[in-house]
Amino acid sequence: MKISKIIFILSVLILASCSTPYVATDYDRAVDFNNLKTYNYFTNIDWNGLNELDQKRFIEAIDDALQSKNWVKSEKPQILIDIKPQQRIVRNVDTHVGIGTGSYGGGFGTSMSVGIPIQTQKLESNFIIEMINPQNQNLIWQGVFRNQSSKGKQNIEIIPSAVQRIFKDFPPEQK
Repeated sequence: MKISKIIFILSVLILASCSTPYVATDYDRAVDFNNLKTYNYFTNIDWNGLNELDQKRFIEAIDDALQSKNWVKSEKPQILIDIKPQQRIVRNVDTHVGIGTGSYGGGFGTSMSVGIPIQTQKLESNFIIEMINPQNQNLIWQGVFRNQSSKGKQNIEIIPSAVQRIFKDFPPEQK
């Protein structure tokens, strides 16, 4: 009975510690996305220190997402895309596991508890993709992805997954 309670409590703690990616999009309700089908990228994207391989992964993932929705990359685009990636390592030291001993019954009891700090490292990824009207420089669509993953998880997995989730419901339905 005690073993099953311990397993249940540990399972709840493990599930609670898993982070779920945050994905959000917003767009200008006055823009008719049905009339837009061409895009290209800003020439001066601030990659924020992201290496060339990851930059290429971003471009390929966005190209795949948009081309699967019948958008075409063009030299005279209707939309310009800006990418704002940020990644950093976050260290968490605030988690503790308590170990206790004690006795029960007979009106007499003793106990002892020890806190063991557990340090974890996670990779925090924040990716913002913006679509800008090249004529007036107005933002017409924005997608945001935030996630913390294990430090060992590589951008080769994170970037395509993030872009796919951002563009899942693109183009937005006009209401």
